[in-house]
Amino acid sequence: MIMRLLPRISIDFQGLRTISDVFFMGDLILFSIATPLFLLRVGFYPRRNLSLPIIERDSLQFAYLPLWATSFLGLVMFAGFVVAEGRVHPAPGWGIAVYVCWWIGMVWAVATGFAILTVLMSSSSVKSKTAHGRFAPLLAVLGGVTGVATGALIGAALCLPGVGVRPEQHRIFDDRLAEPVIFFSICAVGAVLVLTMIVYSVLMHELLLVTGWPPPELTTAIFFFIGPLGQAGAALLFLGDAAGKVVFPPPANYGSDLGGVVPTATDSGVSGDDGVAPAGGIAIQHKLSPSLATLPLNMIGLTFALLLAGMAITWLVLAFINLLHRMSRRELYWNSSWNGLVFNIATISITSLWLSLSLESPFFRIATCIFLILSLLTLLGNLVFLVWLAIKCGYCVR
Repeated sequence: MIMRLLPRISIDFQGLRTISDVFFMGDLILFSIATPLFLLRVGFYPRRNLSLPIIERDSLQFAYLPLWATSFLGLVMFAGFVVAEGRVHPAPGWGIAVYVCWWIGMVWAVATGFAILTVLMSSSSVKSKTAHGRFAPLLAVLGGVTGVATGALIGAALCLPGVGVRPEQHRIFDDRLAEPVIFFSICAVGAVLVLTMIVYSVLMHELLLVTGWPPPELTTAIFFFIGPLGQAGAALLFLGDAAGKVVFPPPANYGSDLGGVVPTATDSGVSGDDGVAPAGGIAIQHKLSPSLATLPLNMIGLTFALLLAGMAITWLVLAFINLLHRMSRRELYWNSSWNGLVFNIATISITSLWLSLSLESPFFRIATCIFLILSLLTLLGNLVFLVWLAIKCGYCVR
């Protein structure tokens, strides 16, 4: 998604779309291989993977479970971009397929989030006195809400006209189908923000008054705090723009004559697009005028995105301070949780990238480049350590 948006901020080079296609095809291959393997593992060893004692002892595995639905939604987003760019025919049939797949992925992500909450509330892991046992359930909840926020972001991106490389690209589906996607995504982001604020309150209590920094095996845990904020902020930016263009599209002359369709005061009351003046002289506006709705929706999304971006950067700074703290005590080592750094840092990249487009700000363009470079460095670092670990384990087996 980031690579598809980079040309919109004048960062383009030959082969950028090809690199994006290669990454998405790699995701498709990995998803196609990992999904049946996971299902076979659960089918052959259900007690080892689904029993409550196992879940209580390792609640952190729930933090990775939402990535299954998130990966599927990422593939749906890529298919939507392909349809929007007119690279498949017939586009209308493919657009409906993308629409249905988004609803499947979104219901999947929401169901996963509710399953995490239900299982954790039914278990006793939250009562654990160890630092790992206290942090792992909270990280699992953050993983669930991040998946839902990602679905909302992708839904808004699919509904927004011209979100890809070319502003004149085709629509994936019409406005009648896009409206429920936008409304449901806004409700999902609202639930995500409320749950996230509750979890953050508990996490701050743990960090400040109980455990201090997370244990060494969860050194990267603070990076997981960024995901819900980054995805929700980007989703609000996209949703504000999409709602203003799809749900309340502005009139053709909007911008040249802002007052042309705005209700005006008269001697008998207020007259407007759908104003009905009763005998008392007070008009009732049944439908919000497009010119009145477009700008507030964009500004609300922009304001909340800036607030969430500030909070996300705060957690990012704290996460790096924690890394330096572990390095000074020689307690820093690589494990599988480091793979989550790429995704969580990339969420801030999407927010800052769209902020640079909305505000036409060079500052956010520079910030986008910095976050992208940081994401690429963490990706390459994880690949190096993963290969090194595979070679080391191979020598151990020998």
